[in-house]
Amino acid sequence: MNILVLGVYYASNLGDAVICDCVAGLLQKQFPEAEISLLDLCGRQEFAPRKKRTRSEQRQIWIDDKKYKWITRLTPWDFAYRVKYGAASRKFPYIDAVCETPYDLAVFAGGQLFMDWLSPYVCRFVENFQKKQIPVLFLGCGTGPADSPKLRKKMEKALCSSCVRLISTRDDRETIEKWYTKGRKKVYSTYDAALRAAQQYGVSRKEEDVVGLGVMFAANLNPRRVQKFWIRLIREMEARKIRWQLFCNGDPDDAQFGEQILEQIAAAKDAPVRSVICPQSPKELVQVISGFKSILSFRLHSHIIAGSLGIPGVAVLWDEKLLYYHRKIGCEERCVTIGTPPGEVLRRLAQAEEEKSPVSLLLRQQEETAALLKNAVLREIDPECLVGRSQDEQRKGID
Repeated sequence: MNILVLGVYYASNLGDAVICDCVAGLLQKQFPEAEISLLDLCGRQEFAPRKKRTRSEQRQIWIDDKKYKWITRLTPWDFAYRVKYGAASRKFPYIDAVCETPYDLAVFAGGQLFMDWLSPYVCRFVENFQKKQIPVLFLGCGTGPADSPKLRKKMEKALCSSCVRLISTRDDRETIEKWYTKGRKKVYSTYDAALRAAQQYGVSRKEEDVVGLGVMFAANLNPRRVQKFWIRLIREMEARKIRWQLFCNGDPDDAQFGEQILEQIAAAKDAPVRSVICPQSPKELVQVISGFKSILSFRLHSHIIAGSLGIPGVAVLWDEKLLYYHRKIGCEERCVTIGTPPGEVLRRLAQAEEEKSPVSLLLRQQEETAALLKNAVLREIDPECLVGRSQDEQRKGID
């Protein structure tokens, strides 16, 4: 059996690579005789270094992001389609070549795949799989910015293809059903595969007395306001003598943004020289997070990885996916915004540290995700093994 696993593997945000490794590792464990091929959805071959952007360049990204969204929303010109589809189309020959291999099954490993800039890649792959009648599974995929009507229509066609056997999401299934499947296919609610990150890489918690501060350059937030949030918070932590360390999920833009924050703090007082920890591989990201007693972070997968290690945290909201994750683990109160006062942020962090991570719940979610994947694969390659099982048993791990 030859299984293709697809995801945004060689992204600057290493959280996506963690998802892919966890799905590929889980499939190999469940089906040891299978040949698992793990490929980057966008055709990248390595974690390529990227030039750091200046403060003005980062601000221009924030401006451009708002501009193309408003043009698409308020005018007949689908600018989002032109920009995103045009960039992706250059990789279509790569996608077509990959699909020449006679795979028995294709699994989209998860991550925020249902969004404008990734949907052209997903659609092209599904078009090829449909022609060859290769079964397709979407495991725990998330939703993201989807402003282009044309791209949403293409994604709707792809997800409703007969080759697509499972659509499951870690986020809001109602949004996916409204925008894409429209009642033609059921969308199942599940969990993120990266919940098994600690097990996948053989990393355990180190029990250090340091709070990890996960910085991120969020294109949908005003960078000046975000920097002020961090500066006020760090000053409050210094006043309370709370040890802290900035880190990111590997994105150089995030690391550069964190360095700018440290520069402003150093300029305001005689502060010790500090730096932002920027991991260079998925395993290193897990190892970095394992050294914190708790985290306060923007990135979703810093929280998912922390959860796999039994480390509590508080999320800074910039995208609803953070809220969906914390709702599923019963910790919605562990979400704040950049407008939340530093004292309240630290109060919630202290409460999270006292209550600890919901380890047993996260373990159950991890097991249910594994069961969902295994049963979905078995339905395609050996349906007789599921004969006699109820629908609930066959769908174990969803809803």
